Amino acid sequence: GIYLTSTHSNIYYHLGLSYFLRQEWQKSYDAFKMGQDIDLNDDNIVSAGHWMYMNLRRLGKEEEAKASLHNIKEDMEIIENMSYLLLGDGTKENIFGENGAKEMSERLNIKFISEIPLDKRIRESSDNGIPFVKACPESSTKDIFISSAKAIEKILN
Repeated sequence: GIYLTSTHSNIYYHLGLSYFLRQEWQKSYDAFKMGQDIDLNDDNIVSAGHWMYMNLRRLGKEEEAKASLHNIKEDMEIIENMSYLLLGDGTKENIFGENGAKEMSERLNIKFISEIPLDKRIRESSDNGIPFVKACPESSTKDIFISSAKAIEKILN
């Protein structure tokens, strides 16, 4: 499968987010930095980097905020995970807006690979230790995972 995250990076991400919502900027920054240091993948580096930047700005550390973006590179590959809600009739509901990661990727000259919808079956199959593409072979979301994997494989070869 395509590993977009890990338990450890998820813990740091959500810890950082909870501190951010409490306006505890330094603690939030520290949590996101620890998650980013896992260096799992480009998505993790960019998402944690965004929050690190936001925290440093709120701490009044403008130069550090700019420097915190140093590891975001043009050759990164981004997958917009849970970008829309796929309704039962197959229509998309853009509950988080539309094309956010794609537009940011274009602005930063970062390769955009795909959008993966919010689909509770992804969580259910993951919780049961079954790859989504095997658990839901009839799903159009399965096709997105497969095309994303092929795009990544092409980039790596």
